[in-house]
Amino acid sequence: MRRFSLRTLILGALFAGATLLLLQFLPSWVLQNSFLLSSGATSACYRENDFVVACRNGDILRIETSGALSLLRSGKDDQCYVTAIDIEVDHLFLGFNDGRVSRLQASGEVESLGCHESTITKIKAILPLDIVITAGRDGVLKIWEMHTGVLVRSISAHSHWLMDFEVIDKKDVITASKNGVVSFWSLTTGERISSISFGDAVEVLGLAPIGDGNFAAGLSTGEIAIVNTKGLVSRRRVSGSPIFKLKMLSKDRLMAFFWPNEVQVLTPPSCNVVAKMGFGSNALDVLAVSHDAFIVASSKSIKLYKRVHAEEWYGVFVGVPFMVFFLLLTCLLSSVWHDWRRFRTAQG
Repeated sequence: MRRFSLRTLILGALFAGATLLLLQFLPSWVLQNSFLLSSGATSACYRENDFVVACRNGDILRIETSGALSLLRSGKDDQCYVTAIDIEVDHLFLGFNDGRVSRLQASGEVESLGCHESTITKIKAILPLDIVITAGRDGVLKIWEMHTGVLVRSISAHSHWLMDFEVIDKKDVITASKNGVVSFWSLTTGERISSISFGDAVEVLGLAPIGDGNFAAGLSTGEIAIVNTKGLVSRRRVSGSPIFKLKMLSKDRLMAFFWPNEVQVLTPPSCNVVAKMGFGSNALDVLAVSHDAFIVASSKSIKLYKRVHAEEWYGVFVGVPFMVFFLLLTCLLSSVWHDWRRFRTAQG
């Protein structure tokens, strides 16, 4: 039976550790394409392999995940611009800085649905319910019938800016405000189910569903709070910068965007960081995320990033299986080397 020296085993372990360390520096995301803008981007959304981006001059762009760019609608350079956008089937739903809510049909015709008293912060079409939900800086959540534009319900949700919302099981909605309050509401009755307050000094800037009835709330303090209808589950600081957007990449990966120019990928609900990306000195204005791509925009450009491998790809090999594999590989190579040397010595 062949025996291997202690030196061989140590070399194998060192080789395995060095390889593991190098794998951790492999980028999870790479820049697919970059586009210069004549006017800054103001809002973006993702649907079925396409990102749709609204610009301050009224232009609406489509960016395919393959990297192709096209113009959906040419706008007018005026003071009214899109601040929230969503797409469903052949319709684009638009929210404007003056509070207007509109629908852009495939024919190019713009149909007004109604308005808020202030800037629209988010708009979302819910096809199974045949409704469109809008939120504004007036603190109001409005529900519209998708095809007729009839206002179904208006909920005075917060006394400050309503920053984000998410629909829960097609029957409830969670809202986040700039004065530190997260609330749960019934879509059918408009009644408040429960509320959580983080204090007036804390702004809740983004929400994301993480499963099992729990939601991640991004705070201006750089913390992520996990909440549900029963209250606060946990709260953890992940950065010293405000979190202005949260998006789920998959059922176990959360992407957090920190002001002004950092992105982190985390594992909810523990919120351990598995990847970080920085974007230099350019402040990020808008973003949109799919499971394998995302876009970020500054005042001058839009950048499309594609996932090249899972953030935890190297983690598959961590632990005993990884070490055993490389130890066996090193022993095998050592055996071959010694056999070759014996062969050369015998030939000599």
